[in-house]
Amino acid sequence: MHNARHCPDFSGNNLTTRVKYKEFWRKHDSILGLWNDFYRAYLEVPWPRLLVRIEDLIYHPEETTEIVCKCAGGAMREDGKFVYIVNSAKKGERAHGKVRTGMVDAIIKYGTFQKRYEGYFSHIDLKYIRDHVDPELMEMMKYAPINPLNATKRSFWNKFH
Repeated sequence: MHNARHCPDFSGNNLTTRVKYKEFWRKHDSILGLWNDFYRAYLEVPWPRLLVRIEDLIYHPEETTEIVCKCAGGAMREDGKFVYIVNSAKKGERAHGKVRTGMVDAIIKYGTFQKRYEGYFSHIDLKYIRDHVDPELMEMMKYAPINPLNATKRSFWNKFH
């Protein structure tokens, strides 16, 4: 059963999830398995591809956009003006989730080590992620290893246990 206060919850026995694509359904071991499978597919295609981390767009938007433009054969605006989109890209009631995160909200939410772990209510969740995330993807995307013990030392941990 889904619990909005503990999401994602990796403590259950059956974590499988199914995703409906336009023409088919696909089963994944968990929502983390979905993440692994989704990005792993990009690594295994035989044609050139470009992956852009959301963190790079949040923390280095102009530099990242310029690199992407050059890679794709484009260029930045001729007037040199870079336009920051600070409001949420999520629009309308059908957008996933109730919280609409804009640029400043994302910087605040993900900008510190402690903030990254605040949403996890159990060290079991973090252990599951550490043990099941694709290490090659973590390395490629320059993500720090998951260490549940570091998270348990944070003051927020005591609020939930």
